[in-house]
Amino acid sequence: MASSKPAAAPAGSPLIRCLAIYRQMPVHFTLTALMLLLVNIALVVQQGLVGRAVHEASVGGLSSKTLRAISITAAPGSG
Repeated sequence: MASSKPAAAPAGSPLIRCLAIYRQMPVHFTLTALMLLLVNIALVVQQGLVGRAVHEASVGGLSSKTLRAISITAAPGSG
C-alpha cells in the first residue's frame, strides 16, 4: 500500500503561505476576493456620503433643506 506524502509548504512570505490554500479552492478564493472588493467599494461610497453630509451641515444647507421638507410633508391643519 502506497502512502501519499503531504504537500510541502511553499517557501516565501507568510502571506503567500496563507494564501496557498486557495490554489486548492479556486471558487472560495474568487468569492473571497469579490467580497473584499465589494466591501471596499461600499466603504468608499459610505465615506463619500458622510463627507457630503458633513460639508452640507457645515455650510448650513442641511437645516434649511430639512425644515423645508418637514413643512412640505406636514398635513394641513395638523398643528
